[in-house]
Amino acid sequence: MMTEYREKNGVGRLPGVICLIVAAAILVSCAPRRGPGRGPGPGPQNPEGRLEEMKERLDVNGDGRITCDDVALKQDRMFAENDRDGNNVLDLEEFRQAPWSHPAYARDHLAIYDKDQDGVVSRQEFAARKDDHFARLDLNGDCTVTDEEIEDAMKALRGRGRPGGGIPPGSGGGRPPGGM
Repeated sequence: MMTEYREKNGVGRLPGVICLIVAAAILVSCAPRRGPGRGPGPGPQNPEGRLEEMKERLDVNGDGRITCDDVALKQDRMFAENDRDGNNVLDLEEFRQAPWSHPAYARDHLAIYDKDQDGVVSRQEFAARKDDHFARLDLNGDCTVTDEEIEDAMKALRGRGRPGGGIPPGSGGGRPPGGM
């Protein structure tokens, strides 16, 4: 009689259906994932891809080399993009809106660039700021970054490049944004 009741009202199938749904969810969650950050693109499994991606991003003028000229061009573009009123200076409000700054720290960032302390940053003051990112890559200081220097920097970032791992102390950690 109980069997007839279950078959008639479908009660016996419910636990089976639930088990099937749970099993499918488990299989889907255990399956290898594809998408951004997976597969043959740049990543730990493809360091050559990461190197090429970094070189492409840093070679701002597209001449196939990463030099101080790229830094100057990048800084000039960043200044122009953030000089919203076109007056050739960046003020506090423009620092607040800059993608490389944060509204809460904009006053501090402006002060770092504002060498004459007039409350605004001129194009010259912005360009004069040393790019810590580039300096960490250009290990020999010759104004050109080689593949080997990029690879060494990537190893250091992964903690494999020096005893104790990480970026060497005093090499720009906590620096204000605005570099390459």
